[in-house]
Amino acid sequence: MIAEEFVMKWQILLIIGPLLIATGCASRAPQRDFPLETVLLDESVFLPGSKAGPITPIRDREGARVAIGRDISGKKGFAVHSVYCYRRIQGAAREFEYRKSVWFLPAENSEPWVVPSEFSYQSPIADRFYLACGVVHGIPMCRVIGQYEECIVRLNVHMFPEFMTFDRLEQVLQMMDERMARYLGK
Repeated sequence: MIAEEFVMKWQILLIIGPLLIATGCASRAPQRDFPLETVLLDESVFLPGSKAGPITPIRDREGARVAIGRDISGKKGFAVHSVYCYRRIQGAAREFEYRKSVWFLPAENSEPWVVPSEFSYQSPIADRFYLACGVVHGIPMCRVIGQYEECIVRLNVHMFPEFMTFDRLEQVLQMMDERMARYLGK
């Protein structure tokens, strides 16, 4: 009788154990003190004359719990800043690696994405961070992706001197880090 009870407990553990690991043991993202909208960039970090569009929810959330974005436009240039937050940090880490592998693929009528030698910024806040620049349909641009705990932040920015320079981009990324640090309580 004791042996049968022991075997039954092990069978239950073998069935339920993987479910507990897959759903319950992975840490959920904590509740945050600031609304997610506070992390999106506005025109203040861009050149005078730039205008930030409204904050909008992103319909194709790519598995995220919540996703929002905003466009910033200038006289000659455009940027898109978006934030995707997942239920778990592990989900965000997987999504970062996947998005990095596809977002920087060469496209038709484009040059390869490269890390520019004149740019050395590395986020002190992000868990993972990647920046590369290229030319798409004749438009010079840089793309940035960062994982900040459970959130993935993406920035796509046109690199026309009248809109964005590498020095200005470093300031934009520092502001992005400051806003994410406040959101995460760091």
